[in-house]
Amino acid sequence: RGARHPLGADGRQAGLPVGGGAMSDLSLPSLVTVAHGTRRAGGNEIARQITRGAGVALGVEATAAYVELSEPLLADVVAGLESPAVVVPLLLSTGFHVRTDLPRACAGGPVVLGRPLGPDPLLAAAQVARLVAAGIEPGRPLMLVAAGSTDPVAWRDLRAASHLLADAWGTKVRTATLGGLG
Repeated sequence: RGARHPLGADGRQAGLPVGGGAMSDLSLPSLVTVAHGTRRAGGNEIARQITRGAGVALGVEATAAYVELSEPLLADVVAGLESPAVVVPLLLSTGFHVRTDLPRACAGGPVVLGRPLGPDPLLAAAQVARLVAAGIEPGRPLMLVAAGSTDPVAWRDLRAASHLLADAWGTKVRTATLGGLG
């Protein structure tokens, strides 16, 4: 690995310029998270709490946005940005929102769009921890249920998430969807 920039960037984080370009050596991009959004206030509040915590941990300004069903919408947040930002989807896999809606909302803005959170072994470990905390005996049969998508890449991610959970749980995990492929 090459030498690290004094602010921590090494040229690979989110594709942001190191030591110049659109940012000065002393500025960091703000953080914008984007969750799906829900009509339930509690679900949206969780996204805001995650965003606040990440902003504090990173020492940057942080804003929670949503794809739909809640405000502020990502497109509105991006349109109001006056300085560079990194957009982090609080979504668990690839799908229509990640491949179509988010790039459209970010187009023309001073942003770099990150990947969805999963599939990832850390998410599988968190799922196992929650199952154990709920009193489920490790190794018992599980079914991973997702909303579903007609996007083959989303289906690939769902299968990968199921395999990661199976590895972490110690037994096969069946997969089901509410719609789309599957």
